[in-house]
Amino acid sequence: MAARLVLTGFDDAGRSVVVHDAGVDAVAMPGAGHLYPFWSANEPATYPSDGLSPKAPEFFPPLNGSRFFTMVLTPQEGAASVQDTDGEKLGADLAAAMDHDNPGMHATDTTDFAIVTQGSVGLELDEGAEVILHTGDAVVQNGTRHKWRVVGDTEAVITFVLIGAHRTP
Repeated sequence: MAARLVLTGFDDAGRSVVVHDAGVDAVAMPGAGHLYPFWSANEPATYPSDGLSPKAPEFFPPLNGSRFFTMVLTPQEGAASVQDTDGEKLGADLAAAMDHDNPGMHATDTTDFAIVTQGSVGLELDEGAEVILHTGDAVVQNGTRHKWRVVGDTEAVITFVLIGAHRTP
């Protein structure tokens, strides 16, 4: 899969313009597949702006921050695991969020909007509860523990928008 990102912004006269149009490099997620990071901001946008991605270093956004990416999961034995993820490319917080006793299981302080754009995936929750999602299915993940796995023998593609949320103790 190839990915392309087009960003719009404002020119000096306040007119809408394309400020970026280029391919996006895949970032490996060892044991799971790879992803294409499109946008990472740690605070809400203010307009007008140059339209360029702020490129926040963490994988998960803080309160009111946002992330936008596509994840390609490969079929394999067991669930997706990103314990060995390169923290420099994806953010050390991704590997740190993982439950090392249950590979792939994690919970974050985010509301995750996801749509399956290719293939089928299992979304596993606590106690082994699982829902199977197919191409075109969407899910809103509300800060709960979960993990993803490919259902079948072909890769699955999921596109996500994550918004940083507040978790109470």
